[in-house]
Amino acid sequence: MVILSLAVWTAVLGPLGAISSVLVTMVFKALVLEADDQNRWIARLMGKGDSDPPPEASEEEQAVPAA
Repeated sequence: MVILSLAVWTAVLGPLGAISSVLVTMVFKALVLEADDQNRWIARLMGKGDSDPPPEASEEEQAVPAA
């Protein structure tokens, strides 16, 4: 993903795109892809950043067994 991001943003923005390619991609992901439910699957394909929090452990799972 990083190499693809580097190639695309270098082609679009030139040397400045090469320097800031990962930053620009993550901002694009956050503002455009994660904002719309129809595009959220693309954001998930791009990597971590799951908008759904992990389920909380129950009290039994959190209890530390006595030694």
